Amino acid sequence: MNPESLRQLWQSQEEQSQPMELEELRRKAAEFDARIRRRNWREYYAALFVAACCVGMLVARTPWHIRAGALLLLAGIALVCAHLYRKGSAEPLQHGATVSRDWYRKQLERQRDLLRGVWKWYLGPMTPGLAMWLAGGLWEHPERWGRSAISGGIAAAVFLAVGRLNAHAARKLDKELDSL
Repeated sequence: MNPESLRQLWQSQEEQSQPMELEELRRKAAEFDARIRRRNWREYYAALFVAACCVGMLVARTPWHIRAGALLLLAGIALVCAHLYRKGSAEPLQHGATVSRDWYRKQLERQRDLLRGVWKWYLGPMTPGLAMWLAGGLWEHPERWGRSAISGGIAAAVFLAVGRLNAHAARKLDKELDSL
């Protein structure tokens, strides 16, 4: 090989990423931890609000399909909150431990995997209650099929938006993982 081809080969190599400084790693881990905690608390508050509405529907004189849907939705909310607590909570560092790249990577992967599975653990448990409301309303008032179709379309659009937002957040975590 001549010197010119060696220089071209050297210059064409991909740039190696610099290892992250320990302080920057600690800062990023603390920011990530805070972001996860805020997200989870928002979800818990939203679940409490929806659960209170469902209890109100159970207490009020409502048709059977509204009560059945409320019960199914309460069960779905319980499943979602339990899963979010078990799989989506930020894992604290062990007492006296320092932040490591492996620990941070594990946290990013954990949250990415949670976001990727949102259709199964988050949207799935909500579907039976909503379907009961829509189907029951259609059963009792078939002449209102247009209203049921619009309500179903809105619910589907919200579900798609939630799914897409979570997929986007998972891709951002993938980029963060690639930068480690």
